[in-house]
Amino acid sequence: PGVVTMPEGENTVNAVVKINRDNISLFDMLPLRITQVDVDGIEVDGSSSTVLLSSRLTLTVDMLSTNDVVTGDGGGLASLIDGDYGNWFHSSWSSFQRDDKFGSYVQYDLKSPVQTVGFDITTRPGNGIGIPTNVQLYADDNGSWTLFSDSEKYGEVLTTGGQTAYVGPFQAPKKFNKFRFCVKKSKNGVLMGMSAAYWNASEIVVYGL
Repeated sequence: PGVVTMPEGENTVNAVVKINRDNISLFDMLPLRITQVDVDGIEVDGSSSTVLLSSRLTLTVDMLSTNDVVTGDGGGLASLIDGDYGNWFHSSWSSFQRDDKFGSYVQYDLKSPVQTVGFDITTRPGNGIGIPTNVQLYADDNGSWTLFSDSEKYGEVLTTGGQTAYVGPFQAPKKFNKFRFCVKKSKNGVLMGMSAAYWNASEIVVYGL
């Protein structure tokens, strides 16, 4: 076990964890658990004492598809995975009938099945208007899409342009190869029904196991 020392008077401390990945497969979940606190007055909450580390998924643009992208503003789907934080994906800003169930989505067709996903999302630089605030996740189950997350957390941790924040993890009832990242609301409005609201993002890194 490792030891993390918190300086007197501080409420937070940074800890560096070094992991030898030679014997770790893509789907291993690595638990970091707080086992003991040697300070009077601090108790370990069993429900939040464990952090689970998972693996970043390698994505190519042919694994992504969408029902809603604009041409001429940003670089399309490739911008979400190209590592260029000065470029972005942008949905349409024209008014049209969006899907009431899926809203504006990006679909991921993975090479290997996962059951849990999480995201490092980087917002468009200099522009926070299109930040997604409500995202639903659907997993493909033999041609039927099953909702496994409906979260407002995105809008809580993403507040401004050019910001990166982690959102997750989100676990489905069973493993899946395909899932949809469905933006239902952004800071610009509701992306369901007849709507001209839009969303955008510079990068979406996907972690899964």
